[in-house]
Amino acid sequence: MNNPETYIIRIYRREKRETEKIIGTVEDIGDNPEKRKFGNMEDLCEILSKGSEIKKEKENLPMRICLFFILLLFVMDTSVIFSQETELLPLKNQDAAHNNLTAENLKLSLKDAILFALQNNFELKIVKLDTLSSGADIQKEEGIYDPFFSIGATAKQSKEKIDSRTAASLGDFAADADAKSSDKGIKTSLEKRFPTGTAASLSYEHSENTQGITASAFNVKNPDLYKSSVKLQLEQSLLKNLGADIGTAKIQVARKKSEIASSVYEGGIVDLIYQVQIAYWDLVEAIEALKVRRQSVSLAKEVLSKKQLEVTLGAFPSIYLIEIEADIIARESDVIQAEKVLQEIESRFKKIARMPLESQIELQQRIVPTEGLEFKEQQFDYGNSLEQALKNRQDYLSAIHNITVQKTISSFTENQILPDLRLSTSLSFNNPDTTYLPFNRSDRHVWEIGITLSVPLDNNTAMAEHTKAALELEKNKLALQQKAHDIKNELITAINDVDNNIKIVESSGKSVAFQEKSLDAEWKKLQSGISKISDYIYKQNLLIQTKMLHISNNISYQKSIAALYKAMGIIPPRFGIEAEKDKQGGSNG
Repeated sequence: MNNPETYIIRIYRREKRETEKIIGTVEDIGDNPEKRKFGNMEDLCEILSKGSEIKKEKENLPMRICLFFILLLFVMDTSVIFSQETELLPLKNQDAAHNNLTAENLKLSLKDAILFALQNNFELKIVKLDTLSSGADIQKEEGIYDPFFSIGATAKQSKEKIDSRTAASLGDFAADADAKSSDKGIKTSLEKRFPTGTAASLSYEHSENTQGITASAFNVKNPDLYKSSVKLQLEQSLLKNLGADIGTAKIQVARKKSEIASSVYEGGIVDLIYQVQIAYWDLVEAIEALKVRRQSVSLAKEVLSKKQLEVTLGAFPSIYLIEIEADIIARESDVIQAEKVLQEIESRFKKIARMPLESQIELQQRIVPTEGLEFKEQQFDYGNSLEQALKNRQDYLSAIHNITVQKTISSFTENQILPDLRLSTSLSFNNPDTTYLPFNRSDRHVWEIGITLSVPLDNNTAMAEHTKAALELEKNKLALQQKAHDIKNELITAINDVDNNIKIVESSGKSVAFQEKSLDAEWKKLQSGISKISDYIYKQNLLIQTKMLHISNNISYQKSIAALYKAMGIIPPRFGIEAEKDKQGGSNG
C-alpha cells in the first residue's frame, strides 16, 4: 500500500488566538476520527506546501478531488481569516527582523527622548548662559552703591643750606651747617552713594613735620609738629535724581531683563519639548505606516498563494493571477517609499532630540518608540486653560515684564528733565600745628552748608529720551493686548482640534471595522464566483487606506494634545519634568 502524501498544515486556533504548524495527511483533515484536533470548523487549516511533487498530484485525479474538498473547507470558514478578532493587518505578522530588537536598535520612550533633548540641546544651553549673564548685569548696576575706601601715605625729606639770618646767628659754626626737614602724612576716606540721591564721605588726614639744623660741631632739632583733621561731607539731590525709585531705576530694569531672560529660557524648554513630541509622533506614524505597507504585501502574497492553488487545481486559468501579481509589485513599491520616508523622519528626530551621531553604530542605530497609538480621550476646559496660559505662557509674561521695564525707564527719563539742584554740607574737626598729638582740647570744628543749581539752557536730549520711552511704553501695552488676544485664539483652536480629533479617531476606527467586514463579504462573493479579483483587490486597498488614515488621525490627536499644552505654556504633567528657578531668575531644566 502506498504511503499517503504528507502536507505541512497551518492551523489557527481561535480560542488560543495562535497559529501552529503540523505535519499531516489528507486523512488527518478529512477522514481521521480525531480531525477536530486539526481541521474542524473552529480552526483554520491551510495547505502551505507538500512533500511530493505537483506533477504527480496533477496526474492523480482522486487526490485532486480530495484537495478540492480541502479548499472548500477552507473557503467555508473565511470569517475566521477576516474577522475583526484576528484583524486583516495584524501588527504581530510583520517581519521578525523588524519586530525583534537588535544591538543596533534603541528603545526610546517619549519622556526619555525629551530628557535627552534637554540635556544635549546647545541652543538651550546658550540661552541659559544669557540668563546667568543677566544676573551679572544686576550686580553691575547694584555696584554703583558699593562703598569705596581709599588710603594714601606720603613721605618727604629735604636738605638745604641755612639762610643768611640763621648763619649770622651761628657765627663760625655755620660753615658746614645744613637745614633739614621731613614730612610724613596719611590720608584715608570712605565714600558711598545711596539710592535716595545722597552721597556721603568721611575722610581723615594726619601729617607730621620735623625740622632741624645739623653741622659738624652740633645738631639742633625743633619739636615735631602735628596736624590732623576729620571731615564728614553730605550731598543731597533735591530735584534731579531724587528718590529711591529714580536711584534704583537701572537696577529694576536689570532685574526685569533678567526675568525676561529667564522667561525666554523657560519658553525655550516648552518649545523644545513640543518639537520633540511632534518629531516623536511623526516617527511613530512612519513606523506604523511601514508596518501596514509590509503587511499589505504579505496579505496580497497570501491571496496569490491561495489563487495559485486554485489555478493548479484547474479552477482558473493562470492569466487570472496577473492582476494579483501587479498589485503586489505596486505594494512593494509603496513599502520602499515608506522606508525612505521613515529614514528621513528618523534623521529629523535624531537631529531634534540631539542623538549622538559620532560612531558608525550610532549613525546606523534605529530608534524604536515604546509608545504606540493607544487612544486615551482627554477633555480640556477653556476657562482653566486660559488661566493656565496667562500664568505660564513665557511670551505673555515677557510682555508684562517689558511694560514694567518701560514704565521704569519712562519715569527715570522724565526725572532727568528736571534741573539739578543739590544741597551740600560738611562738618570737620581740625587740629592746627602743635606739639601735641591729635584731638586734644585745642581741637576746633568747621561747619559748612551750600546749595548748587544747574539748569541746562536747552534740554532737548533729555526730553527726546523721555518721549522715546513714553512711546515705547505705549507700544508694549498694545503688544500685551495683542499677545493676550493671540493666546485666546490659539487656545480656542487647540481645544477645538483636540475635540474634533477625538471624533475623527472614533469615526476612522469605525471605518476600519466596516472596511474589514466589507472585505470579508467581498471575499465570499469572490469565492462564490459573483465578484472579480479586481473588486477584491480594490476593497483590500480601500481597507489599507482606511487603516493608514486611522493611524494618521491618531497621530493628529496626539499632536493636538501637545499643541494645547504648548498653548498653555506648560510641560505635560505626565512627563514629570519641571523648570526650577534660580536666584537670578534663571531656571534649570
